[in-house]
Amino acid sequence: MCLGVPAKVIRIKGNTAVVEVWGIAIDVRIDALEEHVVPGDFIIEHDGCAVRRVAPEDVADTLASYELMLAEEGEYPCKRVADEIEVEIEARDLYLV
Repeated sequence: MCLGVPAKVIRIKGNTAVVEVWGIAIDVRIDALEEHVVPGDFIIEHDGCAVRRVAPEDVADTLASYELMLAEEGEYPCKRVADEIEVEIEARDLYLV
């Protein structure tokens, strides 16, 4: 199963945003978004692309939903996602925040 990951926009450079996902910074394409995003916004990231902008009033609920879903699997809420992101970092030469 693939999950789009909630990510906070740190900075924008052209059609790419640098976003933070649980302490890890990755580059995400934002050119397919209908909504305008600025640093501080949250987006849902999937496979290096922004899928949608998360409304500011929904950020806390969205993050809590992901943590609850992962916690129900008996793991530290973000451990598995962080492990998967680290593998992606190695594959894409990304960096930690």
